[in-house]
Amino acid sequence: WGVSFKPMTDDIRHAPSLDIARALLGKGARLNIFDPVAEENFRRCFPQAALTCHPDPLEAAVGSHAVLLLTQWPQLADLDFAKLKQRMAVPLLIDGRNMYGKKQIAALTKVGITYLSVGR
Repeated sequence: WGVSFKPMTDDIRHAPSLDIARALLGKGARLNIFDPVAEENFRRCFPQAALTCHPDPLEAAVGSHAVLLLTQWPQLADLDFAKLKQRMAVPLLIDGRNMYGKKQIAALTKVGITYLSVGR
C-alpha cells in the first residue's frame, strides 16, 4: 500500500517502494498496488512487470501473501481489519512507516493478522 515518497503526492523519486518492488519482482512476485495518486508514475517504472493497480486497499490485498504499508495514506487509517484478513492468503502486514498505533495493532492481532513494524 502506497508507492509514493509521501502521501498526497505522486512523487516516487527515491521512494523505498522502488527498491522493494525491484527485489520482489526479481524473485517472481506479482504486485498489487494501492496508491490513489502515484500509481501511474510507478507503473511507468515497471512497464513489463506483473503489476496490478487497485483503487481500494482491500482489493489490493486479495490473495496476498503480505501487505507492505509504505506510504501513510489517510484511506489506510480506519480499515476493517477483519475484512482485510478475509482477503489475504497469508495474514501478514508489514508497516514500513509505523502508521499504526497501539489500538490499531491490537485490532490487527485480534483478528489474526501478524503485524510487523520497521524500526519500532
